[in-house]
Formats: sequence, structure tokens, C-alpha cells
Amino acid sequence: MATVEKASKSSRLVSRAAPEVIELVQDAADIMGTSVSDFLREIAIERAREVVTKHEKFELSLKGQAQIMDAIMNPPPINEELLNIARKMKENGGINIQL
Repeated sequence: MATVEKASKSSRLVSRAAPEVIELVQDAADIMGTSVSDFLREIAIERAREVVTKHEKFELSLKGQAQIMDAIMNPPPINEELLNIARKMKENGGINIQL
């Protein structure tokens, strides 16, 4: 597991790796003409952005988009049970959660 050491302007990211992983990363950095530190930093930033973007992004298939639009444009009728719940909420001043 990587650790982060706090510093005033930047932090150090430390990680342990097997010798074959270190050799592979060194070879890749050499091919790219960069240092291992720069290579790892660039790859880590790229992957971190992918993960964050995927986490924050909500994607729908065309079928899902059509279903949502249909539900918005043609909402189902409100049934009596839902109306009773809404009346009780209004009488009680909102949502009351009993634990």
C-alpha cells in the first residue's frame, strides 16, 4: 500500500514493488525518455482522473435515456397510498424518521 508523507509544498508518494515490477516500470520510463518518478507521476495522475471521472459521471444507454424521458413526459398516476403518505407528511411537518 502506498503512503503519503506530508511536506510544505509537495508530498512524497512511497510504494513497495516486486523487482520485476520495478524493472518493467524502469523500462517503460526509459522508452518514454523520462525518469521513473516523472513516469509514475504522469501515469498516476492519468489513472486517478479516469477513476474520478468514471465515479462522477452518470451514463445511460439509449434505452435508459428513453425510459427516463418517458417517465418525465408521461408520469404514472398518483395512487391513493402515495396520497395518504403525502397527507401524513404534510400534517407532521415533513419526514419523520422513527429509530
